[in-house]
Amino acid sequence: MSNFTIFLDTPAVPAAALEVDVDGALAAVAEASGAIPTVTITEPDTGGATAGGPVVLTWEAAADEGAEFVYAVYATADGRTWRSVVGETTDTTATVPADLVAGEDLGAARVLVTVSDGVNGSVTVLRPFG
Repeated sequence: MSNFTIFLDTPAVPAAALEVDVDGALAAVAEASGAIPTVTITEPDTGGATAGGPVVLTWEAAADEGAEFVYAVYATADGRTWRSVVGETTDTTATVPADLVAGEDLGAARVLVTVSDGVNGSVTVLRPFG
């Protein structure tokens, strides 16, 4: 089993760019979209998933017009151990396998979608079974 940690530090003012410095030399620059992107899960509604089956998610993101986004999806059955469902995708839909959200307490199950414009990001969480 692999573990991961997500640290999200959302500044009050979005960053304009991310610069990568290697040995004192500028190696790369990623320009931000301008506004901190937000993500909203549009399907299913909280409590709208069918217990015992996969959870089909759709979402949308918003920021400045023309911004390009990358998403990642995670799921937990117990509210403590998160597993990756989809990493670094530009799609706005994903299917969470039933075994990643099935547990003794369906109320503990969660799915999480992150959005990034390459510099700034945010996250939203859904309780698929209410």
